[in-house]
Amino acid sequence: MKTYYEIKTCKIRLAVSETEMKTIQDPESAVNILRAIYADLDADQEHFTILCLNKANKVTGFKTLFSGGQDMSIVDLKVLFRNALLMGSTGLILAHNHPSGNLNASPEDLIITRKIIEGAKILDIKILDHIILGGNDSMSFREKGLIQ
Repeated sequence: MKTYYEIKTCKIRLAVSETEMKTIQDPESAVNILRAIYADLDADQEHFTILCLNKANKVTGFKTLFSGGQDMSIVDLKVLFRNALLMGSTGLILAHNHPSGNLNASPEDLIITRKIIEGAKILDIKILDHIILGGNDSMSFREKGLIQ
């Protein structure tokens, strides 16, 4: 009996832009970038996005990884970290929106943030913040003391 192995391949494309990379100095500078990203997404759904940063906290890329319903989206850590590593991230800012406008972190938000922080430690990636966008407002986990 012969055994055959199949290797799944994937394509990676790097698009280089001549525009200056923006530096994240505080939650407000991250929110300004995130507002532009979320302007193109359906406001009635929850979306989970990562901002990828280099050692100097300059944004090197972003990706909206997950979209869900009106009150939740499922976050798959394997997909999140695969994308972070492919973009060469040394730091991440996590973000998601609450279509209801409620800026309070849900118990699920707190649990997934803790899981992401634990996984990131193993990969030597810093989680700088997790930002919730709701209406015209935002909430920073770091400013609220939910991330050290």
